[in-house]
Amino acid sequence: MEGLTFAAPWAFSTLLFLPLLWYVLKTTPPKPKVIPFPAVRLLQELTSQRLLAAKTPWWVLLLRCLLLLCLIIALAGPVLNATQSNQTDQVPHIILIDNDWSVMDRWDQRHKELLRLVAGAKNTEQPVYIMGTSQPVPFEQKPHSRLVYEAEHLSAHPWPTAHEAVLHSIKELQSTLSTRPKISWISNGLSDPQENLFLQDLLQIGDVEYITESTLPPLPVLHNVTRKGKGFHIGLTELTFPSNKALELQFLDGEAQVLLQKKYELNAGEKVHEQFIDIPQELKSRTERIRIAGFTNPGAQYLLDEKWRDQSVGLIAPKGSDKALLAPSYYVEKSLAPYSHIQNASLNDLLDQSINLIIDVDYTAFPQQSERLENWVQQGGIFVRFASAQKNDTKDGAPFDPLLPVQLLPGERTFGGSLSWDKPHRLAPFDSHSPFFGLPVPDDISINKQILARPSADLSEKTWARLSDGTPLVTASQIGQGWSILFHIEAVPGWSKLPLSGTFEQMLKRLLSLTTRNTTVLQDGPLFLTACLIEMVF
Repeated sequence: MEGLTFAAPWAFSTLLFLPLLWYVLKTTPPKPKVIPFPAVRLLQELTSQRLLAAKTPWWVLLLRCLLLLCLIIALAGPVLNATQSNQTDQVPHIILIDNDWSVMDRWDQRHKELLRLVAGAKNTEQPVYIMGTSQPVPFEQKPHSRLVYEAEHLSAHPWPTAHEAVLHSIKELQSTLSTRPKISWISNGLSDPQENLFLQDLLQIGDVEYITESTLPPLPVLHNVTRKGKGFHIGLTELTFPSNKALELQFLDGEAQVLLQKKYELNAGEKVHEQFIDIPQELKSRTERIRIAGFTNPGAQYLLDEKWRDQSVGLIAPKGSDKALLAPSYYVEKSLAPYSHIQNASLNDLLDQSINLIIDVDYTAFPQQSERLENWVQQGGIFVRFASAQKNDTKDGAPFDPLLPVQLLPGERTFGGSLSWDKPHRLAPFDSHSPFFGLPVPDDISINKQILARPSADLSEKTWARLSDGTPLVTASQIGQGWSILFHIEAVPGWSKLPLSGTFEQMLKRLLSLTTRNTTVLQDGPLFLTACLIEMVF
C-alpha cells in the first residue's frame, strides 16, 4: 500500500513469537484419567449427544492467528499518506484564526479546528506559531505545552480584524526563517475586498491553507437606527447569505431587562432592510439598547445614549389665535416633535416642571417672571427666543435686558422689498465655534428681514449664525450654567425661508443636544462646544 507508514514499527518484532503462539494455541487439555467407581455403573447405558474435540480445529487456529496479527499491526500505528518527516517536520507552521466580532456566535466550531491543528504538530519537530487576528502580537517560538495552553484559552473579541498588523508580524517572522512556511488561516469567511488582498499577500509568503465553514450562518447587523415619531427606524444588513427568516428585536433598559420584543420582517432575496418599529412612548424613553434575539456579537447590538432620550421642551403658549401654518409655534413643533416631548404652557407652569429648554416664539415680555427666569437659566436652563413683529422696540438709553444675549438696535432691517435696493441675503457658513458648525447651508435660504444687534467687542464671539454680509442671525450668551439664545428672525416664513428648510430642524436639534450637558459647568469666555461639532444622530 503506497503511502502507508507506521508510527511504531518495532511492534512487528512480536511476529518472531508467532511459532510459540501457534504451539500454545494448538495445545489441548490432557486426557482425563479413568477411575473405576461402581456407583456410576448405572450411567454406562446412557449415551451423550455432546462431542468433545480431540484437538483444536485448523480454522480456529487460523482465526486466532489472524486476530493476533491484527493486534500487532494496530500496535505498530499505521498512518496513511503520512508526510516524510525528513522533509516537512522542519517546515514552520503559522496558524492564523480570525477571532473578531463576526465569529462570536460561531466560535466553538472554529476553536475546535484550532485545537486540532495544534494537536497535529505534537509528534513532529515542526515549529508552530499561533496568532488571533483581532489582537496581533509578535510571533514567538514556544514549547508545545505552552501552545496548547494558549490555544485552549484563546477567545473571540468584539473588535475588528487587524490583518495589516498580522501581515507585518508575519513578514518579521519570515525574515528569521530559512524555509517557506506553511500558513493555515481559519477565516471568518466574510466577503470583503480587504480579505482578498490579505489572502494574496499570504500566498506570496507561504503555502496557504484556507479554512472556513462550507455554509456561513446568518450574520445580521443593525445600522442607521434613527428616532422617528413614536418609534425607531431601524436598518439591518445581512453580511452573509440572506436567511429570509423574520428576526426578533429586543428593546432593553439600563438593567438589561427586555422591555419589548418585536418581529422584524426580512425581504426575500435582499441583504439590506429598512423597517419602522412602533413602540409605546414610555418604553421608548426607557430603552437603552436594541439587540437581535439569539445573537451576542456587537453587530447585533445598538446602544442608545442620553441623546436618544426624549427631552422635554417647553413652548410658551402663544397669545395670538393663529393656527396651522400661520402659528409661530407650528414650525418649531414640527421640527422638534420627533426628538422631544413638547409641552405648551405658560412660563410659570413650565418653570415649575423639570424642563431644560424653553422656547419663546413671540418675543414675550416677562416683567414679573424675569428674576425667576434668570435664576432658572443660571442653574443650567436654555432659553431660546425668536424675533417678532409685535416686540417692543429697544430705545436708546433703555435698560439692558439681562436675558438677551446682545443688546438690540431699534426697528428691523428689511431688504428685498419694493422700497429697498438690497436683495435678500443668504445664510453664511457656520463658524467653527458655533454648535451649528458642519451643518449644510443650502443656497435657497434667503433672509428678508432681521432685527439688528448693537455692535460690541464680543459680538463675534456671541454670534452662532450670520448672514452673508456678516450681520448676526443667531446670537447666544452664557448665563451661569445656562444659555440665552436669540434668533434674529421670526419662527414663521414671513421674515425668511429658514423655517421651511431642513437646516432649521437640524439647528433646533443641535440646541436640543445642549440640554444633555446642563449639569456640566462650562468655562467662561468664547463658546467652543466640541461635543456639538459632531452631527447628532437621533
